[in-house]
Parts: sequence; C-alpha cells; structure tokens
Amino acid sequence: MCLLVAQYGILDSRTLSKSQEIDNLINQSNKCVVQNKKPIAEGQSTLEARNFPGHSP
Repeated sequence: MCLLVAQYGILDSRTLSKSQEIDNLINQSNKCVVQNKKPIAEGQSTLEARNFPGHSP
C-alpha cells in the first residue's frame, strides 16, 4: 500500500482498488477467527479462553 501511495497517490484508482482488496482479505480473516472461537465459560478470563502458550488451566 505504501508503495502504491508513494507512486500513484492516495486517491488513485489503483491504490483504492488495492486498499479495498486488502480490506476484504482482513474481513474474511476476521470472520474465520470469529467463527472458530469457542465461547468463554462462566468465570473464565479472556486470557484463559485464548489458550496463550504457557497457560495451564
């Protein structure tokens, strides 16, 4: 993105098109993450639910 902005400008159609493409990929990724999350059990912290390395329940 930075290269496109530097080369063509922030409002150029090529820059905007690439920005939209990146936004769509981020949205797809976020959707996958949300769909694969397990519900947090009552009394469980957000950190525990995320299963961080080194965490023992």
